[in-house]
Amino acid sequence: MKIAIIGAGAIGKLLATYYAQQHEVIVVVRREEQARAIMNNGITKLASTQCVNYRVQATTTLPKADIYFVTVKFYHLMALQPLLQQVTTTLVFLQNGLAHQSFAQQFSCEVLVGTLTVGAETKNDTTVYERGAGTMKLSAPQQHIIWQLTSEALPISYVADVNEVLWQKAMLNSLINPLTALLDLPNGELVTNKHAFHLLKTIYEELITAFPDKKHLVGFEDVVQLCHNTAMNTSSMRADFLARRPSELSTIVGAILEQALNQQQVLPTLHTLYYALLAIEERRASE
Repeated sequence: MKIAIIGAGAIGKLLATYYAQQHEVIVVVRREEQARAIMNNGITKLASTQCVNYRVQATTTLPKADIYFVTVKFYHLMALQPLLQQVTTTLVFLQNGLAHQSFAQQFSCEVLVGTLTVGAETKNDTTVYERGAGTMKLSAPQQHIIWQLTSEALPISYVADVNEVLWQKAMLNSLINPLTALLDLPNGELVTNKHAFHLLKTIYEELITAFPDKKHLVGFEDVVQLCHNTAMNTSSMRADFLARRPSELSTIVGAILEQALNQQQVLPTLHTLYYALLAIEERRASE
């Protein structure tokens, strides 16, 4: 199978290493410099006990492929729209929040949405840290897709109600990402720092109060366990803030707040975090 991965950030690079052993993989990047680096050096995955290099192709144009994984952040999607309109096979949107789904509905080709629970962190244009194994969940009733894509490194499961999976990921991200970004903490310190833990629990209680029908998706013990499992990890939003890059604040936290507003619910602590982070982004944009 020929697999195209659009975006070579942390998730895109890690996904490429999972599939490079069994499939023909080509990553689609924005910068010619990164494309040349990947063509010359491949992609190196650094895990806790190993360092492995994988040969993959790279391009700045849309290649022909059997399936296309879209791994870019939401704020890049509009610029990619003309490119994605050319796809005639299968598009898979892997997302952190709730905003991708409405964008994905405009395409005439087969479109799948899903989530990825692996931990990934970029070192440079051709190197990625694997910060914890995980799984992919897809809205793919066509079982042949799952059979061809699943592997020991990345198990894949079909979910009948993809909305539940997206909400689960969005809630977890809304709990961990803004706090780690604002407090500049690794994930694990959200449960070992008593003040951060108080904020974490307060936001969780606000979410469950606003969305009681979602309580079964994420228990507070699940949040704590995730923080322990990824204790040394830098969340994607914290990484963006440290690197002074645009973040997915609006599509992760903003989307949750919008859903709450639609139900006449207020999440005061999360709302405050959201505007505090927006203020930091605005200040940096003017510097």
